[in-house]
Amino acid sequence: MSKTELYSHKNLENTGLFAQLAPHQYDAFNKFAFNCFEPGALSLTEKELIAVCCAHTLKCAYCIDYHVRLAKKANASDKQISDAAWLGASSAALNTFTALKATGNWLEKESNSIQADKHAIHQKKYDSYEIFLRNCREHSTNQKLALLSINAGLMTLGASRSLIDSILREARNAGCSNDTILESCFIAVEMATGACFGHSGQTASILEEN
Repeated sequence: MSKTELYSHKNLENTGLFAQLAPHQYDAFNKFAFNCFEPGALSLTEKELIAVCCAHTLKCAYCIDYHVRLAKKANASDKQISDAAWLGASSAALNTFTALKATGNWLEKESNSIQADKHAIHQKKYDSYEIFLRNCREHSTNQKLALLSINAGLMTLGASRSLIDSILREARNAGCSNDTILESCFIAVEMATGACFGHSGQTASILEEN
């Protein structure tokens, strides 16, 4: 029995087979994707940059390939696309750091002796983490878009409500409107769905073998 190649463009092309195998789901997804990326409070370029951030948080090679190309087609610069990729990385760091803080709190509770400065021997790591986050955000071309991208990235990572709320407050304080926030959230939902859809091409390729 032949085997399909993982992460091949053929698999991505084979998602079109679902137009025959599952036409209702296929058409509904395409309409949903179209509506999410239709320009509105955010431009197509801005939406594609948010999508690039989400593609990296989702760790989806298909999504990265697809949306980086679409971002370039929408006239996003190489700098903007690079910023979006690093915002994805910083979203992952921010989300995972919440678990680290929780672990620190647990260790403090369970410890028989409380140090005067519990972070002293790890301070360089804490400091470099903060510097990394700050550089990803402050050196982005558009600060509002950076916050919207981080929010979308955190959504795809299943971040806690409290963490998402803290970013949303920053976004509102920076002047992001309700509409831009909701549109960025819909990009996150579409990207999470689209990542599954892209990988479903592997399923279609296997079905095509027989």
